[in-house]
Amino acid sequence: MQFRKFARFDPRGAPLNDKELAARIRARADDDILALARLLVSKSDAEVFGDTEFEARTIVHHLGAAALEERLKKRSATKDRASTALRADSPRSSRDTA
Repeated sequence: MQFRKFARFDPRGAPLNDKELAARIRARADDDILALARLLVSKSDAEVFGDTEFEARTIVHHLGAAALEERLKKRSATKDRASTALRADSPRSSRDTA
């Protein structure tokens, strides 16, 4: 399964605490919720759908992405070996070119 490859899912890992995860998501969600509220109160009833709807969806998708990131943070810290990819700040070797 591709997801396990990228997330480094460890089914033997410690179970997640739902209240702890909710608190971490809530901490990251405040700015998105405020942006969504400001968007909605700034529009008339006639303007709520259409472009405003897509702006609202973008904000909500950002919130969902932040929630997924928080969920994966706890589980992705496994004892896998370090990546062999070059860091962006490391000099390239002449052997690395094809």
